[in-house]
Amino acid sequence: MVADFVQRHPTPAKQLTLRSAGCRSQRQPALGDAVSSLCLVSPASTTTALRWIKAFEEAEIATRNPDGRDECKAYLLLTDEAGGTMEVYFRALPDLQGV
Repeated sequence: MVADFVQRHPTPAKQLTLRSAGCRSQRQPALGDAVSSLCLVSPASTTTALRWIKAFEEAEIATRNPDGRDECKAYLLLTDEAGGTMEVYFRALPDLQGV
């Protein structure tokens, strides 16, 4: 599911997926990565990044979670299925530490 989505929409989708997967793997806030941060690191404009985030939600790749302390802030969290797929992907990559 995730791989098909990212292959069909490579540029912003790949960046958003990798960033969200990175937060998940580092066990950063259980809520995920701030939507505003994802928009800033996206190679696309903010409005385009927001459209991609909405597409992620509609494709059930990620969920948007509100910040309990700040009404204006929300976090994007990969679903368990998408997060598991990304973990498999990262484990399959060759060890690049010696490169």
